[in-house]
Amino acid sequence: MPIAVKLIEKLLKLTKWAFQNAKEFLEVKEKIGERGYDDTRLDELLDLNSRLDAKYKDQQKKRADLVIAGRNFDEKFSTVRKHCKNLRSLVGKVLSAAEYEKLSRLLGLDEPLKRMYEAFDEQAKKLYTNVLDDADLMARLARFGVTPEQVREWLDELPVLEELKRKRETAKGLSQTARRDRDLLYKELSKEWSDFKDICHMVYEDEENPQYKELVGILEFSEGYLRSKAEDTEPQEEPQEEPQEVQEAQVADG
Repeated sequence: MPIAVKLIEKLLKLTKWAFQNAKEFLEVKEKIGERGYDDTRLDELLDLNSRLDAKYKDQQKKRADLVIAGRNFDEKFSTVRKHCKNLRSLVGKVLSAAEYEKLSRLLGLDEPLKRMYEAFDEQAKKLYTNVLDDADLMARLARFGVTPEQVREWLDELPVLEELKRKRETAKGLSQTARRDRDLLYKELSKEWSDFKDICHMVYEDEENPQYKELVGILEFSEGYLRSKAEDTEPQEEPQEEPQEVQEAQVADG
């Protein structure tokens, strides 16, 4: 099952905050250092956080590349298929019933126009090449403004479409690989985070001051603390009502 983007972002934020505080605050370091979380170990965890963050961003970029590659292919496929559909219709107009029955298989008209790319590609090639080879048929199509140059142009669209398909498949593979690597790092960091929290819960089990639990991320900050931090960092101006942010819907990679 794909890991939700919000879960990854939350884990990155929490672990960076907690591991950095555990390293910087002496009061915290002294307690958890006795349980194996010395500077070296915390640096390893921060490095793991950084690697997941980098891989997460790389995966997001590759996923965006896949979306673009897919859109480019779909748009071109729609155009190419439309050209082929129009030519099939015109061929049907210029052939008699007997001629149509005789030539339909040769021209690939004996079946409905395929929607899947591979089957469509075969149909289109068969139609274009055989129409070009039939001078009499081309002469009849000329009444509708269809020229050999135009049919060749439509035929030349097929390799372009094939290249766009190749790019889409390449982008898909890169996105899947990046997602797999990202998910492995997420699971690794998630396990380390669970172990870290277990140790902190034991170390601060009898601690009455909530600040230490807040610093290591096992207790949510109080509203008062958050308010005081905001007042320290925000410029002292006439208070204004800020527009409420609309939260993004949870997005999962697939």
